[in-house]
Amino acid sequence: MVHARLNTASDAGAGDVHYHISCYTKLKNEARAAVNKSSNAETSYARQQYDPLVFALLVAFVQLNNSAFKLADPRKLYDRRLIQLDSDWIGSYVHPTRFKEHLLQKQGPDWSDYTEGRDIYISHKKTVGAALALASRIHVSDDEAQKIAEVVIMLRQHILQETEGF
Repeated sequence: MVHARLNTASDAGAGDVHYHISCYTKLKNEARAAVNKSSNAETSYARQQYDPLVFALLVAFVQLNNSAFKLADPRKLYDRRLIQLDSDWIGSYVHPTRFKEHLLQKQGPDWSDYTEGRDIYISHKKTVGAALALASRIHVSDDEAQKIAEVVIMLRQHILQETEGF
């Protein structure tokens, strides 16, 4: 409300608002910064573009495999496919976080990302146990592997119970 009053009044006195000049300046600067930040966030995300055909192929590939992927693998596939199709997008930088967000957005709500150390994995939520087991397979003892298998079974049972109920 104060922001609306500040924008409609040409000065604080005419708008029935009385601020110290330094407080008024700070308020206007913060309001302008907030507006610029929100518009810049929307436009910078919209500017981040991907080749639509190659990205659609990548989304289809990931959905068909329905398994856990290290995020670096789909990014490499995306880059290779750009080169194969001699796309205009070759050489454009693909920010890892924006790529992950865009990929998860296209995959739908049933997909999620998981972090294991420095590696980021994307997986269908039903295969989360398998993804975690795959990610840490090298460093797992027999007892840990048994526990992971038990957790996977419990997770799948829980997910299936939630999806079957109305």
